[in-house]
Amino acid sequence: MAPPHLLSCVWRDTTQSGVWFLSTCHDGRESGGEVRRRKRGSASLMKTAPVVAIDYNKYMGGCDRANSLRASYNTYLTHKKCWYMSLFYYGIDVLLVNALIYNNATHSTTQLTHKAFRLRVIQLFAARSLNRQRSVTEDERGPRKRCNSDTLGPERQLPGPHLITKFTEGQRMCVWCYHNTKKRSQTSYYCSLCKFALHADCFLPFHQAPTSFV
Repeated sequence: MAPPHLLSCVWRDTTQSGVWFLSTCHDGRESGGEVRRRKRGSASLMKTAPVVAIDYNKYMGGCDRANSLRASYNTYLTHKKCWYMSLFYYGIDVLLVNALIYNNATHSTTQLTHKAFRLRVIQLFAARSLNRQRSVTEDERGPRKRCNSDTLGPERQLPGPHLITKFTEGQRMCVWCYHNTKKRSQTSYYCSLCKFALHADCFLPFHQAPTSFV
């Protein structure tokens, strides 16, 4: 055992020179096992091997497999100006590949292909985004009504309480400002009865104006 916590050992399998190992996760004291080895042109044999050799045979090719999975469906984009964004997309791909391997390792009954796993991730994020955008009815969101260019809507003369109400979401164009100045001015208020968007100071002039708009 060479410091710092580095195991250096050689295992003679079927070759004369043996197989050399350097490991930082083995201490050489673990009990080994047997692996199947075969020389060219001869039958396979069971050979006693240390744990470091068994783990190597079990996990070798992990980087190649991960790179292959990452290259199958990648989000990697090359950025000339923002070079760090390339690292960001690379990190996303690595994260998705690791998540796929972890999912299949921990859920033996629900093994997913790489494509199916990515589609599932997309569906989950899309569903979360849709849930955040709360479905709002027309009455909650507020009306989208416009006046004719020559008349002010007859709805403004309906009997009943015309109350100034605030939109629960977004803004609309004030119809009184537009018909007076032809400029689009946004407002957060509207009339609760005739459903026209109006500024607070446009509320009374709009309802008191004559029907014909000159």
